[in-house]
Amino acid sequence: MTYCIVNVIYGVPLNKEAYDEFENLGIDTEEVCTLLYSGGAEVEPGFCGVELDEFDEATDMALQVSKLKMTPTPAQIKNAHAKIAKLPPTVRALLQPTDVYFIFSTS
Repeated sequence: MTYCIVNVIYGVPLNKEAYDEFENLGIDTEEVCTLLYSGGAEVEPGFCGVELDEFDEATDMALQVSKLKMTPTPAQIKNAHAKIAKLPPTVRALLQPTDVYFIFSTS
C-alpha cells in the first residue's frame, strides 16, 4: 500500500530548477541535500535543512496539529543554515526563503 507522508522541515525545499543547476555543476544532489521518495512526482521531493517532524495518512488518522514539532530549536536553525550555506550560490538563488515547510513524499 502506498500512502502519503508529510515531512515537516526547516530549510529550503528543492525544485526542478535547483536539480537542473546541480546537474549543470556536476554535483550529486544527495551529497548536499536530503532526497525523499515519491513514486508519482515529476520532480523528486527533497530539501536542504533539517527535518522537524513527519506524519502520514496510514498511521495518523486523526492528527493533533498542536503536537507537531513545527518550531525549530536554536541548534536546528544553526544546523539548517550551515547546510544551506554549503549550497552553491547559483542553487541558493533558485530556492525559496528558509522557513518551515511541509514536503510531501510517498511510502
